[in-house]
Amino acid sequence: MRIVWDRLISALLIISLSFLAARYLGTIYYVLFRSFALLFLLDLLFLYFSYAGVRYNQHFSSEHLTRGDEIHYDFYLLQSFRTLSNLIHVEFYPFNNPELKDLEPLNFALRSREKRLFAYTIEGGTRGIYRVGIKSLIMEDFLGILLLTLPRHERTFYIYPRLFRGNGYPLEQTEGGGDQFRKNSRDDGDIAFSGLREYRPGLPLRGISWKHFARYGYPLIRENENSVQPGRILMIDRRPLEGSRPREDGVLETALTLTRRILDGGSGVILDGISYKGPLEIASESAFSSLYQSTLTLPFDAPHLPPYREAGESVTLISAMPGWDLLSESFWRVRENWQLVAVLEGMDGERKEQILSALDALKNRDVSVIIMEKGESFWKEN
Repeated sequence: MRIVWDRLISALLIISLSFLAARYLGTIYYVLFRSFALLFLLDLLFLYFSYAGVRYNQHFSSEHLTRGDEIHYDFYLLQSFRTLSNLIHVEFYPFNNPELKDLEPLNFALRSREKRLFAYTIEGGTRGIYRVGIKSLIMEDFLGILLLTLPRHERTFYIYPRLFRGNGYPLEQTEGGGDQFRKNSRDDGDIAFSGLREYRPGLPLRGISWKHFARYGYPLIRENENSVQPGRILMIDRRPLEGSRPREDGVLETALTLTRRILDGGSGVILDGISYKGPLEIASESAFSSLYQSTLTLPFDAPHLPPYREAGESVTLISAMPGWDLLSESFWRVRENWQLVAVLEGMDGERKEQILSALDALKNRDVSVIIMEKGESFWKEN
């Protein structure tokens, strides 16, 4: 309970003055004194009576999200008793994300036996952990003296990078250089069942254990340990992007989708630049699941690109190009079997034209360049 002290002091001052007036000036002031005192007591009584009659509930349409999904969030307040109207103040948790518009606070009167419904559609933003729901729910008495905090709860959502669906992966097939794999091939190595884990959106449906789904009522994925050896090297550019979170997510989503599809195709992957500890070898379902979870809040704060690989190695560099050194001639001069995936999501204007012109210059030097301006469209078309 919170007290609005200036209003409480004013109310007590009025009651005190009416009491003194009643004692020294006559009978009529007794009526005023009793009226003020009774109004104050009735105000407190109706506030607590209204508080006991309030019912509150909220609903979220989804538990697990990826970037771009929508949350349908609604809640209602019901005054189940016959009582006076009370002011309700609602404040929502901020998203702390410039891409998402925070929900506006609510101030309204909840009348006797009234049910108020509110519904919102919230688009899932970039990767991160978000609290969605009511931060504070306060009931105010008729005189505005006391504020009672009503019980409320919120939901924590984890928004993961997207894994794009489709067949194959648009990577150039090269000869030699440690890049021996076939598009959409299957692994011929040893596969062993290792356990079950919770299904997440974007994971392949063929791995769902339907027997356990029928038993428990929610989907579980079979985890298999695969003995394949890493063959493709993916280099991730995690240098700062000046707050361009969609482009950061675009880089990670491209890397994760390529890793997922190469793994499904029977080859392993070496990911360079995604971990501070050095290159990661992804050759099993459990390794990919651990990687996917780790990208939830992965920052783009690397001071530079990973060390250059030896000439002759087949490397796919995925970058949103924060600096011009990526496009300089010296970087590509002695590189064979290298491929650049340029993520331009959210980029527009003169800078985009300059980068496209520079990419054309790279293509003229026989550098393989794939341009991704919008992830969904790109993967559908390829």
